[in-house]
Amino acid sequence: MTVNEFTALVPPFESAFLDDMADWTLHGRHRQARRYTTDKNGPLPTPEDRLLFILVYLKQHPTQLLHGRLFGLRQSQATPWMHVFLPVLRNPLRTLRDAPSRSVEAWHACLILLC
Repeated sequence: MTVNEFTALVPPFESAFLDDMADWTLHGRHRQARRYTTDKNGPLPTPEDRLLFILVYLKQHPTQLLHGRLFGLRQSQATPWMHVFLPVLRNPLRTLRDAPSRSVEAWHACLILLC
């Protein structure tokens, strides 16, 4: 992924993230009283940090313990963030038409373009 592609993905990713966090807590419960606010002193304070966190996980597939350590989190803190970010990332990728395809026809078309 280039810097320009990363930069283009940040706003739709952050928008999808904030939309999700408006209704759900980090632990998957329906949000009832308090609204979500980003902890500016936390390990993932910026939208770029949050996007990089999930993209590194998808690209490298480190253990959750190692991945958490890379971003200053314990494994027990990294796991919920992964479960939040994975579905959140899907919508912006679909909007930008960069989501992975599940159809054999699309995969075959990609192979033809690569050859």
